[in-house]
Amino acid sequence: MLGVIDELLREALVEALPAGTDVFAGQAVPALTGAKPRVSVAATPLVRRVPEGADESADARDPAFFTQRYTVAAKAAAPRNVTLPASASGQVAEVQYPPGRLLRPGDGYATEGRTVRFYRAPQGNVTVQTRGDRVRGYAEKHPCQVEIKLTCWAKVDGVSDTLTSAALAAVLARFAELDVIDLASGDGGLSMRILKPIARISSLERAAEAVGKDTWTRCSIQLTLCGELELVMALGAPEPEGIIERIEGEVVRGSQAPEPFASEGKKT
Repeated sequence: MLGVIDELLREALVEALPAGTDVFAGQAVPALTGAKPRVSVAATPLVRRVPEGADESADARDPAFFTQRYTVAAKAAAPRNVTLPASASGQVAEVQYPPGRLLRPGDGYATEGRTVRFYRAPQGNVTVQTRGDRVRGYAEKHPCQVEIKLTCWAKVDGVSDTLTSAALAAVLARFAELDVIDLASGDGGLSMRILKPIARISSLERAAEAVGKDTWTRCSIQLTLCGELELVMALGAPEPEGIIERIEGEVVRGSQAPEPFASEGKKT
C-alpha cells in the first residue's frame, strides 16, 4: 500500500531532476557505482495518531455504502462530458481530476443522470466514484502520519546540495497538489486512503559516505506526511428491497358480514 506513495514521488522526482540521475523508490537501493548522482525515496511506516484525551474504546465506526469507481475520458464529440457505463448505480459522490485532486460540485462540474458535465474540458482521464445503498461493513476515519525518507548521493560535493534542493522541492510540490492519496481501492471490499495530506520536514542530515576508494556526500531528509486515514470495509452488495405485491383480507363492520378487499402494489 505504501508503495503507492513511493511511486507517486518517484514519478515527480524523475520529472524534476536532471537527466542521468538514478531515481529509486522503496527500501531496497542498489549499491553506489560509477559517478551518477542518486536519489531514493521510501515511505514507512504509517501510524495512527490518537488525539490526546481521546477514548479509543468509543465506537467511532460509521455505516458502509456500496461504491463503484470508474476511470473514464471525455469523447472528442463532447469534450466536456464524461458518461458512466450503463452498469453504474447510485449517485455521483466524488470526482477526481487530475487523479488525487477533488473537484467541487457546482464549481468544477455538474451531474445529470450518469453524465458528468465539466465547465472546462478535462485533458486526460477522470476518476468518478458513485455511492449507492448501505451494505454490511463499516467506515472509519482517524488522524494518521507517514514517515518518508528522501536520500540524495553525489560524488561531487557541490552537486549534492543542488540535487537535494531540487528533490525536496519536487516532493513538497507533489503533495501540495493532492487532496487525497488512494492506498487501496476496493480489493476484497477494502478501500483505504489518506485525506488532506500535508508534508512537513522533520530533519535534515548531511554526511560523508565511503564508496570504495571515493567519498560521496549523502543528504538525508526525513519528512512527516500528516492527514486523515479513511478506511472502508464494504462487504457484498445492497440487499434487494421488496415491495408487497397484493394484500388480501376482510373488513368487518360490527355484526355485518365481512367485505373482501384487495390492495395492489408493485413487486421488485
